[in-house]
This record gives sequence, structure tokens and C-alpha cells, in this order.
Amino acid sequence: LCKGKGTAHCEHLKTTDGDGIAFKQLFYRPLLVLISDLLKSSRFLSSLRFQSFQEKAKQVGYYSDLMDGDVVQHHLSIMHSKFNRWRLSKEERKNSEEVSLILSEFYDGGQLFKSKTSNFWVLMTQILNLPPTFRGKLGIGMFLSAIYSGEHLEAEKFLFTDMFCEELRLLNDGTELVLKGKRYFIQARLILHTLDTKALEAVVCLQSTS
Repeated sequence: LCKGKGTAHCEHLKTTDGDGIAFKQLFYRPLLVLISDLLKSSRFLSSLRFQSFQEKAKQVGYYSDLMDGDVVQHHLSIMHSKFNRWRLSKEERKNSEEVSLILSEFYDGGQLFKSKTSNFWVLMTQILNLPPTFRGKLGIGMFLSAIYSGEHLEAEKFLFTDMFCEELRLLNDGTELVLKGKRYFIQARLILHTLDTKALEAVVCLQSTS
């Protein structure tokens, strides 16, 4: 255990001249906090359901968007069935709202400073079953889930396995949330992954050849 833990002389800090800057810094915004904030907006739920108003998308073999694909429709169907079972299981749930999300993740970074070797990495989460014009807009369809500064190893394992994946497991099973007297049943499926190879090595315990 570091003798100077909690002081400016802790060996886990970059310098010992009193600035107190950590070797590694990790900031994480929970998915449930993000979703609860979105549910407080007036048009989030109606935007999630835009697909149901596209009559052409109901035609067999018609494909104009990611949402028309078999994988997405399969997950949405499973989540809708689970919501109906959950809603009918108790009387107080009969007026609940379904919140079923199709997600993607993006993790990459870069060298910000010429004189330092510390890298800066971001984890972005995107809601794919929003209208196409919303999906790529920061703060509307794409959100910053984590910021990490430091070398690849234990911190990224903690970020993905102990934080991000644990929330995804919870959302895979479904969770109940009550906001302003309104009850929601929230589910999510992560179907698209865009991850930096070097960053992923520490998480899956593999080493690339590049």
C-alpha cells in the first residue's frame, strides 16, 4: 500500500510537486442515468417508435434502413414480448411504457499532446433505433459514456467488464424505472461494436500481430 496515499506525495500520481495529477483518470456516465435523462424529454419515446409509422417497412423484403434488418427486428420482437409478459404479471404495471433500445458502442482515442505519451480515449454509445437524422448527433442519438486517460491495462478491464458490461447485463434482463409517477420497463441490446484493437487487447487478454 502506498505510504503517501491520499496526499500529494502518493507514488500513483504523475508528479510529487503538489499538483496531485493521477497517472490514470477514468470518468463514467451510467447508461441508466443517461436513459432516465432522455425519458424526461418530451419526444424521446415517440422518436423511438418512428419505425411503426413507416408502412413500406412492413412489406416483405423491403430494406431501406438498419431498422429493417432481421437482427434488429429479432431483438425488438424479443424485447417487446418480454415487456408484455412483465406488464401483465402485476396490476400496477398495466399502464407502463416500453423502452426497448438497440445500441452500438465506439471506443477509440489518440495522442493529444506532442510532449506527453499519455493517450486520451472515449467510449461513445449510440441509440440505433432513433430516426436516422438523430443517430449521429452528439447529445441526441450519440452520447459520451466514458473518458479515459492513461495506459491500456487494468482501467479498461474495469471500464468494460465491471461497469459497462454489468449495465448491459441488467438491461438485457430488463429493469423497472419510475419517473414522476410514470413506470417504465427498460431493455437494451448492444449489436454493433467499433473498438480500437490495441485498447481491446487488455480487455479480452489477447495480443494483436500489428
